[in-house]
Amino acid sequence: MAMVGHQMLHEAAPQRPLDSAEHPRRTYIKKAETTSLLPTSQGTGLAPRLRRRVHGLATATDGVALVEMAFIAPVLAVIALGLIDIAFYAADKIKAQQAVNRGLEMAMMVGPSVSAADIREQAALQAGVPLDEVTVSSMLECAGVETDWSATCGSGQETAREFQIDISTVFVPKFIFGTVAKTLMSTDGTIALEVSGVIRIQ
Repeated sequence: MAMVGHQMLHEAAPQRPLDSAEHPRRTYIKKAETTSLLPTSQGTGLAPRLRRRVHGLATATDGVALVEMAFIAPVLAVIALGLIDIAFYAADKIKAQQAVNRGLEMAMMVGPSVSAADIREQAALQAGVPLDEVTVSSMLECAGVETDWSATCGSGQETAREFQIDISTVFVPKFIFGTVAKTLMSTDGTIALEVSGVIRIQ
């Protein structure tokens, strides 16, 4: 009876937890986790930190695009303004050439009786330039020899009556070409614009 009671007490007694010596694997895992969280001595000084910081600055690319744009933007602006000036110059030259063509057309339609003064006035009006910038020349050739416009060629001689219109004006750049013109071409910053045309009416 006493043995049975002792055996029951032994079985009913709570089992104590095993110490770490009985579970070497569990202790090893805990030690491994603990040691992995501990900081190492490598890189804890000032010099390694400074090297890391310098390396980070050297390899950073966050502001590269901004710096490149700061260098390129002025160049692009100069090119764009130059192209605008070229476009304005081309437009003025086309307008002057159209004025010359209009004067030559007038001479062709009216014939030898047309007045050079009327042609000049028409060309200046179309080009939007003063009269003194337009020159109209009339020429008569008899058998290849230039003679007076009011003359009449002899019988059998080849007759050639021609009108020539010249417009000589200046283009005033609005942007960068003004500085270029002042430096390379003239003192007032303008660019010469000249067009001409010739037509034979007889």
